[in-house]
Amino acid sequence: GLGGGLLPLALRMLGVGQVTVVERSELVFDIAHKLFGIFQPNPVPFDACAIDIWDGHSDMLPSFLLEASFHSKLRSVLAPGARLVQNALAHNGQAVEVLSAARP
Repeated sequence: GLGGGLLPLALRMLGVGQVTVVERSELVFDIAHKLFGIFQPNPVPFDACAIDIWDGHSDMLPSFLLEASFHSKLRSVLAPGARLVQNALAHNGQAVEVLSAARP
């Protein structure tokens, strides 16, 4: 999200034309808006999505990332043929199973 901002910065440096960042924390978004002029764009079909999120300062994924409903909603804002990259530690295979189940 907007927390560290390293992934969007790196993508912009690589020449990616438009980068949209989604942030779950309203406080972080408010700060980014006030300090950096970041605004909330209208949702459009996205060509790619990179999910880079952890649960707090742990090495665990937030539980909503393991829910098929999240991935179904995500798919609704992705363009046909869009690519999805997600950091995932699948020690027990659960993340892989959920992601596989969410595929059309």
